[in-house]
Amino acid sequence: MELETQSTLLGIVAALVLLLTVLFLLFEIARGVIYMTEIKKFRSAKNQERILFLGRKILCYLRLWNIEASIGWNTAEVDAAIVNAFPNIEPGSYTRVCELLEKAVYGGIALEVYEERTVQSFLEHLVTTNKNTSFKTRFKLHYAGLLYPWFARAQKAQLTE
Repeated sequence: MELETQSTLLGIVAALVLLLTVLFLLFEIARGVIYMTEIKKFRSAKNQERILFLGRKILCYLRLWNIEASIGWNTAEVDAAIVNAFPNIEPGSYTRVCELLEKAVYGGIALEVYEERTVQSFLEHLVTTNKNTSFKTRFKLHYAGLLYPWFARAQKAQLTE
């Protein structure tokens, strides 16, 4: 009886490990497909569409870091929160990025190449983690592509109105 119980438990554990492995593989495949699709869309997009995309991503990543932000709203407070959370981001960077996003989104003015690179660089800093980052935050950042469509819907209206 005891041997039968042990083999049953071992079978259950093996099934759970197999299930978790399959789920992990599915998540990684979905993440890869979403990432490649985003890259393809971004490269073929016009300047204004790329800026909208970057703006949405920035707001989504800030939300993942538990920083509530909105373009042109409380930029000084959000900038201070970002500087506290990210030692590699200079004070005033978020304010500068907001000005560029407002110029492009609300002003309808195409950004220069160096201005677009500034926005991209800021986004890259938000994605970068350090050794003190919690597992939960690293997990959310790693799978942000799977979460991004839901976050983007919440931010889309703000950046297109």
